Formats: sequence, C-alpha cells, structure tokens
Amino acid sequence: MMWCIVVNALTYGLFALDKRQAVRNAWRVPERHLLAAVMLGGWAGALLAMWICRHKRRKTAFLLQFVLALILHLLMIMGIFLVLSGAESVRWQALFSA
Repeated sequence: MMWCIVVNALTYGLFALDKRQAVRNAWRVPERHLLAAVMLGGWAGALLAMWICRHKRRKTAFLLQFVLALILHLLMIMGIFLVLSGAESVRWQALFSA
C-alpha cells in the first residue's frame, strides 16, 4: 500500500513538473520517464495530474502509449499474483499430466 502512495505521488510530481517546464519552455521530463512511472504503478497519479494540470491530454500518441503502459502494468501484476499463488504451476501440471 505504501508503494502505491509513494509511486503515485512521485508520478504526479513528474507530470506536474513536466507541465511547468512546458509552460516555461524549459527542459522537459522525457516521455519515457513518464511512461516508466506509469508502468511502475503510478497510473492513478498520472491520470490525476493529466486532469488537474491539463497536461498530455491531447497528444494522441502519448495517450496510446499511456494505455499500453497501463495494460503492461496490470499484466505484470496479474502475473506476479499467479506466480505467488501457485496457480501457474497447477496449470502447467494439468497441461503436461494429460
């Protein structure tokens, strides 16, 4: 739970910083860093920042990458839960025991 709070707060901060830098026409946070934060679990902070700061909402290519990063994050979480629960080993055993 603490991980989620920290990573979402940091992701929100990254998006807000990037918006501030965009307004100032200064150095920007690379999109790959923003998307990496989303993949690490900061998707809620990213969505909140995109809504509050009105940032990266019209950029279709980024939005597509954002959705893909979110899907990858969810698939990784599902995979971790499958491995930790032992469900994956049960499935492989059933597959090869027939």
